[in-house]
Amino acid sequence: MNLKGIVFICLSLLFVCLSTSFAINPDEVQETGEFTNYKELRQHIGELYQQKNYQEAADLLERALDRFPDHILANTYNLSLMYTHLAEYTKGAQALLSGLEHDIFYSKYAFVGKIWAPLKKTDAFKKFKEQNEAIRIEAQKKAKPEILVLKPEGFTASKKYPQFIVTPNIGHWFPENMDNKIDSAIDFIQKKEK
Repeated sequence: MNLKGIVFICLSLLFVCLSTSFAINPDEVQETGEFTNYKELRQHIGELYQQKNYQEAADLLERALDRFPDHILANTYNLSLMYTHLAEYTKGAQALLSGLEHDIFYSKYAFVGKIWAPLKKTDAFKKFKEQNEAIRIEAQKKAKPEILVLKPEGFTASKKYPQFIVTPNIGHWFPENMDNKIDSAIDFIQKKEK
């Protein structure tokens, strides 16, 4: 396994990636108004959120659920967040239940912020929480701690290497945002080796 692969594995567990602040290039948006890839969608959703344009963000996320099935966790969570900002709590809980139907579950810490308080009072959220907790507990029974030691290509015991100790972080990580972080870590390591 090469150094980039090792760093990716380590950082993917460590970083919680948020949407970036880069502007969307209008040439990259299809004529239908939909985005050509998930990274563009995330960037635009982040912009809409910053602008407090929750309805447009919710509409876009609704359409994205089927289009980007590999990102159901993030999309249903963010959709619920948008509906919560819009005080449409039933729709917010339905978005989360939709995630459960796609065989995912949410961290028990995912809803601790004050923004979630009104949603958490609803019967629909209580139903979601009960189902989510049952799935989470079942998954936890199957989970086992693992220690993974990866050595770089050409490893020799006589040479000093940087050590990364990584523990899972509460929250979400998004692989599409990891490339810059991996490259930065590799640059750092290479500078330290010189």
